[in-house]
Amino acid sequence: MSMRVATFSASARMLATTLGTQARMNELLIQQATGKISTDYGGLGSSAGRLVNVEVSKARAEAFAKAASLSGDRVEVMYDACGSIVDVLTELRAKISQATGTLDATGGQAINAVAAELMEEAASLMNTQFEGRYLFAGSRVDTKPVELAALAAQSTAPTTADTSYYVGDDAITSVRVSNDDVIEYGVTAADPAFEKTLRVFNLVSNMSVSPLDTAALTEASSLVLDALDSMTAVQTMLSLDARALERAEQNQLDFVDNAAAMASTLGEVDIAAVAASLSTYEAQLQASYSAISKIQSLRLVDFLR
Repeated sequence: MSMRVATFSASARMLATTLGTQARMNELLIQQATGKISTDYGGLGSSAGRLVNVEVSKARAEAFAKAASLSGDRVEVMYDACGSIVDVLTELRAKISQATGTLDATGGQAINAVAAELMEEAASLMNTQFEGRYLFAGSRVDTKPVELAALAAQSTAPTTADTSYYVGDDAITSVRVSNDDVIEYGVTAADPAFEKTLRVFNLVSNMSVSPLDTAALTEASSLVLDALDSMTAVQTMLSLDARALERAEQNQLDFVDNAAAMASTLGEVDIAAVAASLSTYEAQLQASYSAISKIQSLRLVDFLR
């Protein structure tokens, strides 16, 4: 493109303006395609630091929410397992009630066998796993917490508490749900509710039935009710744990939503506004091209005619 001395200054100014308009239009096209003010933090100016802080806080809150959710899932599984243990105890209670009348040797052996089977079922529930973790073993999540083989037989009243079956530890699981808060949750199989459960099964499965040991049966009638009450209390505690974890998770999810909105304000554009600006810049660019073309076509002879 040739330049005449007379038109050089005007052409240079017009060209610079046109190039600036074209550059801004290219920025808007990128914003329209990505939905973001800039494809890197450098294009955000003073907002870059704030956006980085918001994104870091959002990621941390998402991690806290996920941890609380996973812990809540574990508590739900523990709650269900305890509910199943309650069902097993209820079945044993019915068998004990049936045995309070006249019980012959065959019936007595049958209740011994049923109690032994229910004891195995209860132990299996106490050894519940979730995602490869034994839930009732404290921090020894890779160790089966209940070993019935280690439990000494108790066949007469009065019985004594015995946790020799338990091979976990006494640690209570905890999870960090915020920068400042840690929630402890769950229970171990060494809890008195679990011990009473196994003790009543142990007693009924081993008590003498020919003749019937009425003292043992009387204690079993009382102990099974105590075990039911204790296991129900454990379920209540787990329910409270689940509620606390759910609240913690929701608090973090609410923060994530707020942080996402703030990040959007700091780093994203209004597509409709960008489209409107593009139309304006496109019109300006077309006018600039037209003006440059007109300036370049001017000749001295046109003014001398």
